Amino acid sequence: MATAATRSECGYFLNELSTCSDERLLILDYDGTLAPFTAHRHRAFPYDGVRDLLNTIQNQCKTRLVIVTGRSAAEIPMLLPLDRSPEIWGVYGIQRIRADGREEVAFVPPAGVQAIADADSWLEELGLGDRIDYKVAAVAVHLRGLPHRAADQVRIECYSKLAQIACAANLTLTEFDGGLELRLKSCDKAHAVNAILAGVDESAPVAFLGDDSTDESAFQAINHRGLSVLVRSTYRSTTARVWLRPPQELLNFLADWAAACGGTH
Repeated sequence: MATAATRSECGYFLNELSTCSDERLLILDYDGTLAPFTAHRHRAFPYDGVRDLLNTIQNQCKTRLVIVTGRSAAEIPMLLPLDRSPEIWGVYGIQRIRADGREEVAFVPPAGVQAIADADSWLEELGLGDRIDYKVAAVAVHLRGLPHRAADQVRIECYSKLAQIACAANLTLTEFDGGLELRLKSCDKAHAVNAILAGVDESAPVAFLGDDSTDESAFQAINHRGLSVLVRSTYRSTTARVWLRPPQELLNFLADWAAACGGTH
């Protein structure tokens, strides 16, 4: 059950949506927000009902839909095929695929690229195989599905080596829900959110939905302009203004968005 504070925040925001006749902006994280976590990350499909609601929101509700994810941008259309491709910012904003299909990649310093490649080679030598997610400007190790003791051992080994690489190359080493990741410091969802907001009218209703610690900077970036929403089964300390439990409260929020804008589902 949503809290009274969450219902109040959402009610106020939905009223803004219903009275807005022009642009609306909905920014969404993918893993853990629109889709449940899975040990098989290439089969992390969205919760039942999400695709239909997002199609309604895009097609009927004058809403600019944007996905901001830690994944490589090209993975999203395969997992979330919509009637019209949304705008996608991948690798925390380093990559961008516009709604018309044009692709852009931010400048990545060669030294950072080399350090991440070195880290990837070391992880391969460690025998982690398909648990490694190597992408431009970042490399992640996925521990979900490993027995607890084995996951702890891999985490300790990875921290020992990757922390050295991070310090030497001025990179960021962080944990996410289900693993750890070495990435450029410029890989930050707040950069993507701020760039998106720069092209949106100040009066437009905007919201960002995310779940992980990597979404906190985006929550902070959106808070002065719109609604920040933590989508997570269990509550954690956050700067988000609203907490929704997936999948039902997430689906309710998307359905309420569509209804507030006159969409039919």
